[in-house]
Amino acid sequence: MLSNDIENILLKSITKNYTITLNDINCKDRIDKINSIFNDFMKLKFDGLEFKSKELLIEAQLDIFSSLHNSLSGFYRQAYNSLRSALELVMFSIYFKDRSYEYFLWEKSGAKGEDARWGNTFNALVKKTILDYNDIDIDYENYKKILTLINTSYGQLSNYTHGKPSHLQTRKIKVEYNKKEFLDFLGQLEKTIGNINYLCNIYFEGEIDEEE
Repeated sequence: MLSNDIENILLKSITKNYTITLNDINCKDRIDKINSIFNDFMKLKFDGLEFKSKELLIEAQLDIFSSLHNSLSGFYRQAYNSLRSALELVMFSIYFKDRSYEYFLWEKSGAKGEDARWGNTFNALVKKTILDYNDIDIDYENYKKILTLINTSYGQLSNYTHGKPSHLQTRKIKVEYNKKEFLDFLGQLEKTIGNINYLCNIYFEGEIDEEE
């Protein structure tokens, strides 16, 4: 349990950062621009999916929400961490879609969990065979280009997760509102959710619904 002093400091800091961020006109305009794609993913219902994909996609939605919350609170590195997790979970949800036994091993056995590494997942998805297996007919060359961009984006997000010196928040700013940091994050948020929506539209078309 947090002491009263720490709790008060955190609550005051988070409330202050939220207020300043949402009152900044330039940031508000940017937030309005990405609001639609944010809602596109957050409104998706996965009741029609098998549990393994459904579970991972719902977890990804929670990570997206956590990411935005952290950014509004002034915790920018933590916001990127949650964004990376969301992208990873969506990729895993596709990888395990037709791999029930591998999902079972990943869930039940720690050593076998290595099957869910990003590299394995990316290499599997970039192959045309997974599209053919799911009877998906799209522009394969464009698909490969977008997957390459997704892989690059994941690498950029990983710099925050692994605590690279140049990406440590305390080396640049305090835990407080910073317009440049927030706008940079919104750019990454927009790109990541766009990539997530693209993948969901390909691999879960006709299997997911949108809330009214």
